[in-house]
Amino acid sequence: SLFIPRDVDEEILLLLLLGQTSTLNEAVLDWQPEHEGQRERSHQAAYNILALLSIFLSRKQAFHIIADSYEQALRFSFEHFQTWFNYGLSLISSGQSFRAYLILKECLRMQPKNLQVYLQLAKIIFEYIYDFPSLFETFPSTVQDGQTLYQQQYYLNQHEQ
Repeated sequence: SLFIPRDVDEEILLLLLLGQTSTLNEAVLDWQPEHEGQRERSHQAAYNILALLSIFLSRKQAFHIIADSYEQALRFSFEHFQTWFNYGLSLISSGQSFRAYLILKECLRMQPKNLQVYLQLAKIIFEYIYDFPSLFETFPSTVQDGQTLYQQQYYLNQHEQ
């Protein structure tokens, strides 16, 4: 049978899903140093398609599809923080808070000074998980550590602009 899109939205979704499938199938998974450039280009192509797909699907509130798409992209996004962080955010939006908690803990391992990750983890713990002892294990132990983290994040934000 032949699929014919009924409207522009279905056509856009079809093209984005075809693009995603194409980039995922052509992804370079070889971790040898001589393939690093190809691996980075394939990751960037897949990430660009994922960004467009996320924008389109978030308008339709199809967060579970966004989460599935990011999960597929993780196989070649081993240490790419932004892909992992967006996957965690899509899991939060799709109501999978415990999985989001685990993914954001991994993001915290990758970037331990990223304040956004701490804030998202706190939100999940307070609103969904209610595991307050893990809250104290996750966050800086003293007020001074928290202030240092905030100042470093503020400094980074000022210099990115």
